[in-house]
Amino acid sequence: MEQHSQPLSLRGTLPPRPRSHRLRPHQQGLSLGLAATPSGLKATGKEAKIIAAKLLENPFRWQDYERVKGLGPLGELSLGEQIAAFETPWLAQGNLSCTTRETAYAPYLRRLLKAAAAHPDYA
Repeated sequence: MEQHSQPLSLRGTLPPRPRSHRLRPHQQGLSLGLAATPSGLKATGKEAKIIAAKLLENPFRWQDYERVKGLGPLGELSLGEQIAAFETPWLAQGNLSCTTRETAYAPYLRRLLKAAAAHPDYA
């Protein structure tokens, strides 16, 4: 457990994050967004035990801990919300031409949204 600013973080050997160039587990920090208060310390300790159990059983998923600004943990968002969270900053980048965006990427995003609507249990 460590504190660099107000929120508490955990540090340990964790699997590589998605989109990481690393292939093996290594030392990483994981912010839980909990305040450095007695209750925050207690909750962080509990979460450390949960993460340790997940690491032993191999169901640890970074999606459960990655947060989308203003929306919460990625693993708790529906597929439609995840796509919207991706699209907003992606469209704001402006480094893709309109043609590329509409012909190369938009059809796949539309298919994902259609699949999310057809299978709400997966969304």
